[in-house]
Amino acid sequence: MSHRRSRRPACYSRAGVKRANLLSGRAVTMGWRPRGVILLIAVGSYLAAALFPFDWQARAPHANGLSMAETGALRFESAGWAHTSTSPPWVRAAIQDQVLTVTMRFRSTNGTQTGPARLFTLSENSRACNLMIGQDRQDLVVRIRHPGTSRNGTPPVVLSSVIRPGQSQRFVAVVRATHAEFSIDDHPVVSQEFASSPFPTWDSRYGASIGNEWSLWRPWIGSIDALQVIAGERTVDILRSSHLVRPEELSYTKTAIRNATLTREAWSSEPHDILQNVLGFVPFGFLLFLLFPRSRSFRLLLLVFALSLAMESTQLFADQRKSSPTDLVTNTVGGAIGIAAAGRWLRRREDRLPS
Repeated sequence: MSHRRSRRPACYSRAGVKRANLLSGRAVTMGWRPRGVILLIAVGSYLAAALFPFDWQARAPHANGLSMAETGALRFESAGWAHTSTSPPWVRAAIQDQVLTVTMRFRSTNGTQTGPARLFTLSENSRACNLMIGQDRQDLVVRIRHPGTSRNGTPPVVLSSVIRPGQSQRFVAVVRATHAEFSIDDHPVVSQEFASSPFPTWDSRYGASIGNEWSLWRPWIGSIDALQVIAGERTVDILRSSHLVRPEELSYTKTAIRNATLTREAWSSEPHDILQNVLGFVPFGFLLFLLFPRSRSFRLLLLVFALSLAMESTQLFADQRKSSPTDLVTNTVGGAIGIAAAGRWLRRREDRLPS
């Protein structure tokens, strides 16, 4: 009668025990509580980084602070907003003819407004504009997007100490292919030279926003008595335009979700932002695999996705942060790279063990 020699499972051999301890690192001797504490610290650190500089604000919907006078003037007594229903035809005309004149008569009632607080913009949101006219305390700030600026027109042109709260003022901006000229109360103030025409960089799909930004985070307090644009041979009185919309209610949450999902800007990112998001989540994926080496990689990837989703959701209410689906994808990709790198690193260490 032959007896077959029983083989002990590799996990009970001396080398097998070493491999198990190595693959799980400290996780074999570390209980769920310390691993949970480490995971909470890591998650909290990422959420804190997502909300920095901690200007998180959840604003409830409220009535539009805009009213219209009998003269047609727009009065912003509190945070309000008016905008065009679609991209105005005169934007395309300005891009084609490479000239745009904006004439505005306004009265600021608050000399401490910052942001800059938006009087008038041609933009998609606070991070992408063709033209922006705003107030920063006593200064009038003008951003014109051209090849030498970012997508939101920075660095801007600053007309220092020209705002006189409580007084009616007339501002004119003339943008041409070679330069831009600005005057306040019929007095030339400053001009801006362009190395190349700004109009090829403009987006014809951007709409006009008055008294606020499309994101609703840049309200301006005062009154706009007249607002006229001249694009080529087209002259438009914006305050009396049929395209002008005055929402009854300002819904910050709905607007934030729209800006984060439905705008072209939400789906585009600079290369350095993509690289930063990917590299930023590699350590988190690496740590997850070290804490839970016996979990399926798909489950760990779901944790990465959940953290990224939580970060992007909280950023909807952070004025200085941008939430976008692109960030959600690149964060998850970075976590996947970290998980794969941790697995490869541990397998290479395992191969060095004696069999």
